[in-house]
Amino acid sequence: EALLERARNGRFVLLTAPRRFGKTTLVHRLRKAAGKDMIVVIADLQGVRDLTMLARRLADAWRSLPASLPRKVLDHVSARLASVTAFGAGIGLRAPDPSDPAPLETVLEVPNEVAQRTGKRVLVVLDEFQEIAPIDGADAIIRSKIQHHTDRVSYLFQGSEESILLGLFDHGDRPLFGQAERFRLAPFDPTDLAEFVAARLRATRRSITAAGLERYVAATGGHPQRAMRLADAIWQRTPERGQADVADVDAALATAIDEASVGFADLWG
Repeated sequence: EALLERARNGRFVLLTAPRRFGKTTLVHRLRKAAGKDMIVVIADLQGVRDLTMLARRLADAWRSLPASLPRKVLDHVSARLASVTAFGAGIGLRAPDPSDPAPLETVLEVPNEVAQRTGKRVLVVLDEFQEIAPIDGADAIIRSKIQHHTDRVSYLFQGSEESILLGLFDHGDRPLFGQAERFRLAPFDPTDLAEFVAARLRATRRSITAAGLERYVAATGGHPQRAMRLADAIWQRTPERGQADVADVDAALATAIDEASVGFADLWG
């Protein structure tokens, strides 16, 4: 509700949380809650390395506009995106210039144009925004364009590398300094999590002891994705009309860790 209120009023918001904390899920719920009053476009910036790649990733996001929009709007956006794709194509053996700002400047005008042509506010979500930090001039170009859009366009910057993100918005020498209100997703409240999991178990004719539930909550640390995985592992090993206890939670935890071990090993590597 807070994010939706900011979006409707042209605010810039920075949303941070560790990986697998539910940022993307939250944004998709935000898009659903916005309904037909707002156009929400989500761009995944994971892995972008230069200005041209950043522009093309934004162009890819704009290709997912709802088909229900007026044909003139969709045709205009298509023409804009075609020009972005064509930028830096080069002639003959000449390689495209990844530092050319023109493609990015062009695609950054699209949300404002869509808002003007549809009469609806546009919310642009820039996911994994910390990826632009090492790209020379990227944040300056973005700031130069979006600062003029607040009458019609809102921006939500989000990512999982909190220290890098905060460096973009909290350092006085960066172009985006002080431009966004900060929200940080916290771990689940222990009481809320315990009540929710106990209720879900009851709904499927299962239960868990108080000690088992306490052990479960402590083991998850309130991490959303870990909480879901461990709850599922407990459910899987608890038969219908059965009751899970501390030993069951510990066994489920071992199973969940084993299933996640490959990912953990890759991350550690």
